Amino acid sequence: MIDYTLYSSHLDSYEKLVKDIFSVPLQQEISGPKKYKKIKPRLNYLICFTNRSGSTLLSNTLARTGLMGTPGEMFNPEPLTNARQKFGLTSFEDYLNFKIETTSKNRVFGAKVGTHHLAYLAQQGYLTTHINKPKFIYVTRKNKVMQAISLYLAWETGAWTSKAPATDSMPAYNAKKIAQQLNSIISTEAQFEAFFAAHRIKPLRLHYEDLEKDLTHKVIQVCKFVGLEELNDIKIDPVLQKQRTPTNQAWAKQFVAEHRRSSFNRS
Repeated sequence: MIDYTLYSSHLDSYEKLVKDIFSVPLQQEISGPKKYKKIKPRLNYLICFTNRSGSTLLSNTLARTGLMGTPGEMFNPEPLTNARQKFGLTSFEDYLNFKIETTSKNRVFGAKVGTHHLAYLAQQGYLTTHINKPKFIYVTRKNKVMQAISLYLAWETGAWTSKAPATDSMPAYNAKKIAQQLNSIISTEAQFEAFFAAHRIKPLRLHYEDLEKDLTHKVIQVCKFVGLEELNDIKIDPVLQKQRTPTNQAWAKQFVAEHRRSSFNRS
């Protein structure tokens, strides 16, 4: 029996969270909640990501093509809870049927997944029963120090995208917290790589820096990789902007310099 906790240190807590969400009583009576049938899309893809890797830019741009479904973070607690309460869904399987039916008008289904989402989908068999033979897109960032700084700032300010309201307070530089985010990114990527290796998956690998450089080319590359052929009228319309600031770059230089000094002193 496969131990799926090898691919995510958060699998057990996510499994409990799902059970809790669908066991909570409905806040209002649903008159004859609709049952969604199991529909197998003709094309499936999963965007595997770590936070601040450019995955939101990619997924939002894919959604705006009108051809690639709506590949958001649909397995997070908030959308699960909202669908449970609004539509009276009784299980994760109901939710998955609901999302497949309502987000893939041309029968193309996509979703963003963290390691815990991916491990849960595999453990429960949904990668064969519902999301059959998905293509995997793996989004990472070459400059992981900049990624860690961006992640630290997002946690401290709550500004996860360029659309978030501006904040007047800028958190102070904190090498310890940045290092914690860096270690988290490295650990998560290792778990993704372990999953890919164990299941003989060859994902399409994309880097934040490449999306930043030529988003149109990369979006078309993803569409072709997934198997979409009707690309004549595709519209590439990014809606997010970079959140990088001179502060991020200055902190990155400071963090690297401190790390080098620390490594030198230990040697």
